[in-house]
Amino acid sequence: MKHAFAIALGLVAATGAAAQSGPFDGEWGIADIPECLTEDGQFSTCPALSIGNGEFRGEESLCSMSLINVVPGFESASVLDFACRGEGETWSFRGLMHLDVDGRLTMLNEYGPTVYRRLAGGARPAPAPVK
Repeated sequence: MKHAFAIALGLVAATGAAAQSGPFDGEWGIADIPECLTEDGQFSTCPALSIGNGEFRGEESLCSMSLINVVPGFESASVLDFACRGEGETWSFRGLMHLDVDGRLTMLNEYGPTVYRRLAGGARPAPAPVK
């Protein structure tokens, strides 16, 4: 599951202080499945992750994020370290997150890129606590 979560993760750019909001904060849904997008393609209807307060939450996983670097000359992209737990396991990885001019969030890690759109209809309820 941890590899599937890392693939679906996307990456998340957090600021140095967990309480600050970052450009990637919000509720995100899958964007590379046509059935998950609204008719105009602007929002997702398939929830996948929540980013905020220095945390990256998937359905059954929780990661704390640490900002490593904003990419020089490409300020809408950040490199982050993730320390994760879920389903009785712990793992860590480094990834790059990017927010493009169309509002899509792309996460790139060793498994490849994943693209997300903001969720249609605003925020969804917070995920259940991770064990």
